[in-house]
Order: sequence, then C-alpha cells, then structure tokens
Amino acid sequence: MKKRYTGLAAAAVLLLVLITPMMTRAETVQLVTAKADVSSALYQEGGLGSLPEEASSHPEGETITTVEVEAPHFLAAEADVEGARAAILEGLKNRQSVIDLLDYNITTSMIRDLYIGVVNDHPELFYVTGGYTYSYYSGSGIVVSITPGYLSSAEEAQVNALNQKVREIIASCITAGMTEEEKALALHDYLVLHCSYDLSYSRYNAYNALVEELSVCQGYALAYKLLLTQVGIDAVMVSSNEMNHAWNLIKVDDAWYHVDATWDDPVRSSATLSDVTPLHPATGTPGYARHTYFLVSDTVIADSEHNHSGWSAEYTCNSTKYDADAYWTSLKTPVLFLNGNKYYLREGSGSLQLVKNDSEILLEETCRWTVVNSASFYRGIFSGFSYADGLFYYNTGTEVKSYRLSDGEGKTLYTLTDDSCRIYGTMVKDQKVYVMTGKLPSTYQDTDALFTVPVVKEVALGVALTASQSTADPGDLVTITATGNGGDGKYQYKFIINDTANDKWYKLQDYSSNNTIQWTATTAGTKRIMVDIKDGTGKTVGKNISIVVNGIPELNGKLTASAYEVNSGDIVTLTATAMGGSGKYNYKFIINDKTDDKWYRLQDFGTNSVITWTATTPGTKRLMVDIMDSQGRKFGTNITIIVK
Repeated sequence: MKKRYTGLAAAAVLLLVLITPMMTRAETVQLVTAKADVSSALYQEGGLGSLPEEASSHPEGETITTVEVEAPHFLAAEADVEGARAAILEGLKNRQSVIDLLDYNITTSMIRDLYIGVVNDHPELFYVTGGYTYSYYSGSGIVVSITPGYLSSAEEAQVNALNQKVREIIASCITAGMTEEEKALALHDYLVLHCSYDLSYSRYNAYNALVEELSVCQGYALAYKLLLTQVGIDAVMVSSNEMNHAWNLIKVDDAWYHVDATWDDPVRSSATLSDVTPLHPATGTPGYARHTYFLVSDTVIADSEHNHSGWSAEYTCNSTKYDADAYWTSLKTPVLFLNGNKYYLREGSGSLQLVKNDSEILLEETCRWTVVNSASFYRGIFSGFSYADGLFYYNTGTEVKSYRLSDGEGKTLYTLTDDSCRIYGTMVKDQKVYVMTGKLPSTYQDTDALFTVPVVKEVALGVALTASQSTADPGDLVTITATGNGGDGKYQYKFIINDTANDKWYKLQDYSSNNTIQWTATTAGTKRIMVDIKDGTGKTVGKNISIVVNGIPELNGKLTASAYEVNSGDIVTLTATAMGGSGKYNYKFIINDKTDDKWYRLQDFGTNSVITWTATTPGTKRLMVDIMDSQGRKFGTNITIIVK
C-alpha cells in the first residue's frame, strides 16, 4: 500500500508539472502577422457554400517580423475556447480595431473556426467582413491578437437602427404569457409581412431584412435567428448548395423544427420585373403570409411538396407534432396575437372568416375572387390581414374593409370600380393601408398597381377608471387603474384628486405612460379621483370616481392579567386588547414598582399583544400597555398586581 501511494503522489506531481504553464522568458522569436479571407464562409458576406479548406499556416503575402519579446511557453496548456469566443464577440460588438487573444492560448489552427462561428452566430454583426489579419508566435502557434475587417459603409447609426428595430419588433409582437410556439409564429409572420425578396440579389443580412425590409433568403434566415434569440428561442441557419438556399432550424419546447420564412413569402412570378421595392406587387402580396414551411420535420421539409434537400445540420428535426394537424398550415394570412387572444382569417364555404382562438367566428363574409372577364372564380381567399389602433384590415375581391375589435363595427374604406382587375392584398403600414390590385392572384402583370387609402381614425378616445376599493380607512393603500381606448393608442395619463371638504384639487401624477398609481387614504370624507388621458394627437378626455374614506373611532383598549395576586416567581400572562383607531396596532409594555416608583420596559412597540411576566420582589406592581395605531395615535392603560 505504501509503495502504491508513493507512485500516485509522483504521478500527481508529474501531472501538475504538465498542466502548469511555465514562466515566460525573453528570447528571440518570430511574431507573424497573417492575412485571412473567410468571406465565403461568413453568412454576413452572402456565402451559402460549405467552409473552404483550411488555408496554409503561412499564406502568401503574410508579414514575418523577428522581435525580442517575452514569449510565453506552455506545456500542454489547455485553450480557453469560451473565453476567446467571448472576447471576439465583445470586440466585434465594440468594433475594436485589434482584439487581444494572448490570454486564451488559442492556436492558429483554431482561430479561423472561432472567428467564423462568432460572426455567423450573431446576425447583429452585419458590419463584419470576411477579411481579417491575426498575429501569432511562430514557434508555438499561439495567437496574440486578431484585427477584424469592418464595412466602412456601416455607420454607427445603422447599428443603432438595427438594435432599435429589433426592440420595436419584439415590443409589437411579443406579450407576457406567450408560449414558445406563439412567439416563433408571431415573429415568423412579422418577417414575412414586412420583408420582401430582393430580386437584385445584393442584400443578404439582418440589417437589410429588418431595417431596409428587402433581402434574399439568407437575410430572412439571419433576421429570424436574431429575433428568436432575443426572446430566448434557440435557432440556427442552415444552407443548401444544391438549392442555393438558406433557412432556419429552431428549437420549440425542446424539439427542433425547420422554418423557411422566405418560401412562406413567395415572389409573384413574372418574366420581367422592375422597380423592386418593399411592398411592391412584384415581390409579393401585402398582408399575405403562408405557413407551409413553419415548424415542420425533416421528413416533411424533404417531401415532394416542400422540396428541400442538400442541407447539413447539427440537429435532427424528428418531431412530427405539427406535420399533420397544425391550425396554421392552410392559412395564407398572419396570425395576430392581441391581449392574450389570437386572430386570423381562414377560408369558409365560399366565404372569408375572421376567427378568434380557433373556434369563435367573429365575422363571416360571403365572397369569391372571380376571374376577370369570366363567370369562373379562384378557390381560396386572397386577402391581406393586419391590425392597427383597434381595427383589423382585410379585403374582398373588390373592397377594402375594416373591423373594429371592441364592438364588431365594420366599414368599407375603398371600393374597386375597375372590372379589369381584382384586389389581391392589403396591409396597414406607416398609418396607411396599402392596396394591391392585379389581373391574376399569383403572376405579376405590368398593369398591377399598389396604392394607399387612409386608415380609419374615427375611434373616439375613451378611458375607464377603476379602484381596488370604493371605501377605505385612513392609511389604506388604494390602487387606481386607468385604461385608455380609441384614439391613436399612444396614451399618457394624469391623475388628480379632489377633497370635497374643501373642494381643492391636488396632483397625484403628471402626464406619464404609467396608467396605475397607488394612493394612501388620508382624512375622512368623500374623495374624487380623476384621470385625464391624452393620446398622441393631443386629444384629451377625463373620467372620475369617488372613494369614501371612513372616519376613525377613538383609539382605546384594555389590559388584563391571568392573575392579580401572585407569589414571587409566578408567571403571569398579560394580554392587551386594542379597539378603534385605524387598526394595525403596535404594543409597548412597561412596569412600575411602587416601592421605588421607577418604570421598566418589558417590550418595546411591536405587534405582539400578549407577553408573560415573572413576578419578582413582593409589593404592588403597576403594569401598563401603550397602544399605537397605524396613524401614530396612542392610548395607554394599566392594571395593578400584588406580589406576596
């Protein structure tokens, strides 16, 4: 046993030597600066191909400098890959000209994949190019630093614009309580609605897709990944050289699925296309979002209907949960999530239906999209669907309509008089309703047109005001909540209070987006609390409620003892009982010994109303309790106990 122990100790010492970095020492080494180009492997650069073979460790054109440096030497030292990845990410986010990596023991064989991985995993780094240089020690191959390449055209304003856009999208699409499935669907539909396919094939990153709203498939996939990451959903981009196409794999409820937002936003077919801009009819249909490629398995995405092939991915999408019966599969309009409910349009029997939560039909309108100059009609519905300021917008073949969610009132905003075309889409954007007309539902014609009609602005501004209680005692905390409706939805709230005893008004909160305040009830009487609500156009409306504050009865109480004549050493229970006042009592117990007429504290103010006292020396003792209510009022009473 002793011999074995000695061997283990020696092995431990040897292992310690092997994994411990040696001290640095000055020597003449080659500090190499190498150039690298990985643009074909960076998604930001538009490359969909597989990663090229690793470049030579000494590519042509590198600079080799021989210098006297304190060169670190390591023996079997372990590379800190995660630390290096974090340093590269932080450096790229801050657009550092040089990122120091010496502390992470990264070798030249590792730096390329590390750099590519960071950039491809973070679509917000759209301004990073595929060219960079890095410096390393020739003997050990340890990377000292990396000098990234940045797009000179990507100004700080563009970076800020992307960040702001992402925040706005999340705020408009995501609400508390949404499931991962609902979040993924809401963000998918936003992207399909607001991004158009770039037929010039020159835009391919997340900035293009979200800010410029124009991109090829790669930009769709990068933008979707960026949005999903912001709401805690794992997502990666996959690509296929065979298809020259990219899309996403996303993780919902611990299972991976395919999502192809680009193919859910198809381009209208045409031999010649011009003037390609967001919402132009050539690039799609306003308010139109398919769901054919949303949350599907490996099997479905590869079948003859979905026709995807040639991808390679780290994850397997083997869940078939949504393959057969997902409610969204047949929908050609977005699913809108509002106030805990979901809404969408679907096809009925020769009709268009507005559906709430899968089962409640809010609106059913008979309509068919008839063929121009024919009695025939197309199967399905060809309506856009969008929402703004309390109103849904949709279209039939000849009319643009609105539906008010609060009361179900519908209005016709536009009627088509030209019988040579039909309406094939509508969408609210920037306070306008975009309307697309054309001869055919899916093929672009030179006669197709995109124009706007005014949004409905006739919903009157209103407000509801509620209180957590209509009567209160002084000191009670009352929650007052105002809920705006109508107007343009950008509400500011001002709360004031009136005391009817002196008919004076006092401000509780100046105009703010905060619609809930807490007010502490004070003196007795009737109080009128009012809210003034103001919308973004400056219109105002007010509402008030009354709260009765009860009067306070006089504070009093009593003190009792378990015995009034006791022997020295007996334990006496003292009980204080409070009445009146404003409630929430505190009690202080003290004792007076008549032999020396001095007072002693048994308990300072606290909520405990029962204490025990051990009788001490014989004599007459006066025990007192002070009772204090929540308003600071006090009442005292005492009793006498004889100790024998």
